[in-house]
Amino acid sequence: MAQDAARIDGGYNAGTRALDNRQYEAAIQYFDRVINAKSDRADGALYWKAYALNRLGRRDEARTVLASLRRDYPNSRWLNDAQALEAEAKQGSGKPVSPADESNEDLKLMAINSLMNADPGKAIPLLDGILKGSSSPKLKDRAIFVLTQNHSPEANKLLTDYAGGAANPDLQLRAIRYLGMGGTADTRQQLTLLYRKSSDVEVKKAILMSLAISGDGSGVLDLARDEKNPALRGLAIRDAAITGKVSPDSLVKLYGSESDPNVKKEIVNSMMMRGDAKILVELARKETDPALKKTIVERLSMMQNNKEATDYMLELLK
Repeated sequence: MAQDAARIDGGYNAGTRALDNRQYEAAIQYFDRVINAKSDRADGALYWKAYALNRLGRRDEARTVLASLRRDYPNSRWLNDAQALEAEAKQGSGKPVSPADESNEDLKLMAINSLMNADPGKAIPLLDGILKGSSSPKLKDRAIFVLTQNHSPEANKLLTDYAGGAANPDLQLRAIRYLGMGGTADTRQQLTLLYRKSSDVEVKKAILMSLAISGDGSGVLDLARDEKNPALRGLAIRDAAITGKVSPDSLVKLYGSESDPNVKKEIVNSMMMRGDAKILVELARKETDPALKKTIVERLSMMQNNKEATDYMLELLK
């Protein structure tokens, strides 16, 4: 199942990259695979397929695909985007997008870049309009990024709204990622609140990674302690350890209070990656579960040129 999800995500991402490169026929093929798999991202794939058809001048086909999106996914968060795209398709003449229109999008990209330090009162409504319109993935991604660089309260509120799910799922995940790159105490607090409010696994994964990127290892570990989903708990522990800002004692305490064997293995893996051989040896000596003890010993055996690990291997042989 995980491999299937990764393959579908890969196809979806390949489709959006093809759109950014204006390879619309190739994008349609990628999105068709996602649609046919009836995955969680099928509604987004329908939207982007319609976008590609519209760019090729196949307006009627684009509108048919948008009708399918509304019919098959009546609660989709892509419906507002679909409405904007449909309005654009109705205005088309049946011809492919002209080179002038493609060039216009390049000009918009340059204009967005110049707005980074502009007057928020003028820049933010324009950026919001791009994010709510039928622009390319590249253009929307850049608009979100520029919002993160404009440190005004207005920009922060809009970015937080998008991270909280005010738009389509793609924009939400981008906003979460860019909030983490800000690395401030305020953005960390906002992401933590969003995590606790959300029930969406993908959104929670994105928040954990974003917090880890910001260096908030202790914050990620706090979320791990409260998380009921074992898979997310294990992921949180892994992300927290990556930051290098989690104390060995906190991992030991978490190991002692954890009941899920897979999560315990994730804690052991994190200790191995950090080089905490001495602590792993102590855990191995105390562990009564044969499978978990075997896991700890296996990880210690991989820590070559480590005296504590080597000494314990010798101890086992006596």
